[in-house]
Amino acid sequence: DLLCEMLDARLLSVESVLASRVHDDLSSAESLSAIKDLDPLIADVVVVDPKTTLVVMASDPALIGLDTSAFSGFKEFFWKMSSAAIDSRVIELSPGRGLGIPVGRLIKDGPDRGKALFAMVGSNGLNELYFSRLKVMRQGYPFIIDKNGKVAAHPDPKMTGLDLSAEDFVQQMLNSAEDSGFIEYLWSKAGDTRRIYPKYISYKKMTSVEWVVGVSAYREDLLLVTEKTSRLSFALGL
Repeated sequence: DLLCEMLDARLLSVESVLASRVHDDLSSAESLSAIKDLDPLIADVVVVDPKTTLVVMASDPALIGLDTSAFSGFKEFFWKMSSAAIDSRVIELSPGRGLGIPVGRLIKDGPDRGKALFAMVGSNGLNELYFSRLKVMRQGYPFIIDKNGKVAAHPDPKMTGLDLSAEDFVQQMLNSAEDSGFIEYLWSKAGDTRRIYPKYISYKKMTSVEWVVGVSAYREDLLLVTEKTSRLSFALGL
């Protein structure tokens, strides 16, 4: 629950950053880079023209001219003309830039009125800030699954972006009517690709975005903790 609350708060803070800067002069890469530097989760900042769906300004000039029409999150934002939105689907704006999700804010006044300001919340930033250092017992770890079953964040960067939508345990988490739950399944281990090891996931759905945060642990690790606790209780005469 605490991890979910922290992540929800951070995503909403990115939205607040955009809200506070949407009235600024956004006509230069420097002005967008200044927004990017306000939060380590922000990988890129772009201004998009809904009429053409093209990036007209960016914190990295290499993104100028990029067509965003292929990305559902951008298309839905312009179709609904939302004042603000956080999309749940992990995307890569262009090859090599890394995965992330767009957080958008409509520009309602000034020379860029009618355009939209987007910040890309990067998976790399999430991994570095929250997941790379977190361990659960000996072999467990936390992770995030997006609404389509892709890994949005994981301690192992190679796992980020992996499509796990065909996995039963992922479908159980995504389709559950409950906001949280507990699942048992079989999985592989480092050095052994056979899915023969019992594993457990405790999961919770976030509120700011359609993500599921899971914390996994192998049964053998749980049993080891239980055994140690029993021995300690016995030694203390409890």
